[in-house]
Amino acid sequence: LTADVSRMQAPEIRQERQSDLIYEGMIGDYLGGRLEGKVSEAHLLRRYNADRPALVEALARLQAEGIIRANPGYGWQFEDLLRTLGASDESQHFRLILEPAGLRQPTFRIDRKRLLACKKEQTHLLQNLSDRTRPSDIFAASVRFHELLAELSGNRFILQAIQQQSRTRRLVDYRSYQDLERVRSFYREHVAMIDLVLEGRMEEAAILMEKHILDVVHFKPGAFSATTSGNP
Repeated sequence: LTADVSRMQAPEIRQERQSDLIYEGMIGDYLGGRLEGKVSEAHLLRRYNADRPALVEALARLQAEGIIRANPGYGWQFEDLLRTLGASDESQHFRLILEPAGLRQPTFRIDRKRLLACKKEQTHLLQNLSDRTRPSDIFAASVRFHELLAELSGNRFILQAIQQQSRTRRLVDYRSYQDLERVRSFYREHVAMIDLVLEGRMEEAAILMEKHILDVVHFKPGAFSATTSGNP
């Protein structure tokens, strides 16, 4: 029975992994200018040596993030890169207003158990970060940190806004991931903010959050290159 269950689950696990790799490869190629304009699914299947279900899943994620749209006839159209990055930069400036305000809310609740669990995750990523770390893992851990603080603000509208921003800030964040020392700096700040919150030093945490987001706003990297670009 156990063997049968394993056989049933394996294709789903493999497909999810391939979808992530295709997604990351397409993000890297899009930011690097290697994918633009109209493309067909047949071209993408060849380019990423992909199964169609995995490719469709990756395209759905990109469509939800406003990076690509389905053509009326067939194929897909990539959005203009400069316009997309401009929208992402606007998202970062909105976060600069919103996230420090969340830490200053009188309704902020210090949940020690969840904050310590988040600190453990952020510290683990910081200690194990390398050029083999997947960008999606870096991004997901960052999202969990920011959304936890937004949730603890006690203001559901702040949380909803931050969740929306998580879907639009990926490109700005991905542009910084090629600089591992910068990523380490971001995660050290995550840990420092958690420590400040645990100590009830909310104004200091809010000021550090402002610096943290400003560092992303002002970051102007060169050409993006993803380790997962090309054939995954």
